[in-house]
Amino acid sequence: RRGHDLAMLKNIRQYHQRVLDAVAQQKPDLAVTALADHIRASQRERLNEHEYWRRESSLRQSVPAFFDIQT
Repeated sequence: RRGHDLAMLKNIRQYHQRVLDAVAQQKPDLAVTALADHIRASQRERLNEHEYWRRESSLRQSVPAFFDIQT
């Protein structure tokens, strides 16, 4: 998978903070909801990444001459 940029890292931190805050406040329902939100967002990111990889792979197979650039 590709790495995370600064904006994505800030977003991830917010998800983690929501979970930690809910646990610290002893609000298990809120913690479960926050964790589920984070898992869904991560899943969406991975699926989008896979779709990008699939499109790129298909393009490379369909038009290989453009990707065989030699310098």
